[in-house]
Order: sequence, then C-alpha cells, then structure tokens
Amino acid sequence: MVPPLDGVAAKRTEYAEAGIPHYWVLDISAQPRLTAHRLVDGVYQEIFNGTGVFMTEQPFDLRIDLDSLRKRSRWSEAE
Repeated sequence: MVPPLDGVAAKRTEYAEAGIPHYWVLDISAQPRLTAHRLVDGVYQEIFNGTGVFMTEQPFDLRIDLDSLRKRSRWSEAE
C-alpha cells in the first residue's frame, strides 16, 4: 500500500538519515507500480519508476513482474 505522499517523503528522509541503502514504494492499485531508490552520498536516487518487470541485484537478486500483481476481479477469474 502507498502511504499518503507526505508520509512517503517523511519516510524517505528518515530512512536516508538512518543510512538505509534501498527504499522501495509499491503502489498496488489497478496497475501496480514500483518506485525504487538507492542511497548515494546520503541522498536517495531513483533507479526505477514504473510497471512491467523490475530487476535488481542489490540488495539481493530479485525479479518482479509487476503486471502479474494486478488484482483479479470476480469477472476476470471466470475468463
């Protein structure tokens, strides 16, 4: 779930100050979207913002097909 925008900005600042090397926000609305950040010199740099397939080797090997995370409705499951 995506917290309110001001909550996202506050968390990002708090996590950067704590030295957390990676910060991801997953929006699981009708079209799942991931925004991934990496901490560089104390500031988060956006490394991914989108849908489709997200792949990374840091902090671990991971491949996420965001399109496969779409909510299924009762009607789409019957098809």
